[in-house]
Amino acid sequence: MTPKITVCIVTYNQAAMLGESIQSVLNQSYRDIKVLVLDDASCDDTSQVVASYRDDRLKYVRHEQNMGAVNNWNHAIALAETEYVNVFHGDDRMFPWMIENLMDVLGKNENLAIAASGSTLTMKPRRAPGKKTVAGKIYKRGDFAEEFIERGCYTISAPSITIRKRRLEKSGLRYRPEAGPAADAYFIAEANKEGLDMFLIDSPLLEWRRHGKNWTDTSGFDSWFESIRKLEDLLRGIRPRADMSLWKYNYARWFLELAAEPIGRRTLSDEDFDLVENCRNRAAEAGYVVSDDEFRGAIVKGFLRTAIKEIGNGSGSLADYKMRRRKIAGRGFKIPRLKEIGWFLEYAVLKR
Repeated sequence: MTPKITVCIVTYNQAAMLGESIQSVLNQSYRDIKVLVLDDASCDDTSQVVASYRDDRLKYVRHEQNMGAVNNWNHAIALAETEYVNVFHGDDRMFPWMIENLMDVLGKNENLAIAASGSTLTMKPRRAPGKKTVAGKIYKRGDFAEEFIERGCYTISAPSITIRKRRLEKSGLRYRPEAGPAADAYFIAEANKEGLDMFLIDSPLLEWRRHGKNWTDTSGFDSWFESIRKLEDLLRGIRPRADMSLWKYNYARWFLELAAEPIGRRTLSDEDFDLVENCRNRAAEAGYVVSDDEFRGAIVKGFLRTAIKEIGNGSGSLADYKMRRRKIAGRGFKIPRLKEIGWFLEYAVLKR
């Protein structure tokens, strides 16, 4: 039987996690798949990791020059010769029934162009969801954009996005590098604008692993700010009369948390606090406004979570954490005890 779906694992310098990603794909309950690993000119041991697998379904493609993440996603779709294609990421892991669930949804509705799910952020593998988790919702033209604006948050995990290729080719739609680090959300919003029917499964079907080198973490505030502004313009074009206030408020909070995560910093200086204050002011000028209480909350969450993550991965110390805590408290920021305990459980206990 000819495989109906190609899972394209896009990767760049992710050899340390790539093996687990490949294994999670090969272990899928849905067996009728092809697997392409698209190496975007990595300079680590990626090729050796792939070569360690002996599976006829697996093929390795290496680019001689780095083309960038979004171009690699588009290249993956172009290379796939099957009816369906999933662009997965080389640092994440599928739950065993992810592809089966997505294919079940697509197979039952010929009008669907895209099926996707959410994800879970964990430090250890968790028990996979049930085999049949196809409860969800179909989004027709404009529906997803409207819900995206009203909820103020993005609910689809990019590595779950599975495409009926002929529908995508007919529309001419592609991932846009110019959309920046929010290119996945931009793609979904643009698909919804074009009237490509989508189904979002309620259950998370993959583990999104955040490790400090994700595009999310390395893009920087300026890149994210411009990316979100482009996404906002697209959403306004789809729903011109929509109230964007909740959407902009939630992203303002997220901007501040992003700015308050100086990855790898060992100390907190006046410049660190000024940086986040400047980010807050820039966001406010563009209409992304948060209250003083939310600002203080973002400072606490961003700076302390960074220190706790460093303890969890073995690069930080409790003494450093206490130093940061004193500096934050010295500025008059209240540190919620219950949230602080929760962050420790998430980044320290689960890691070990």
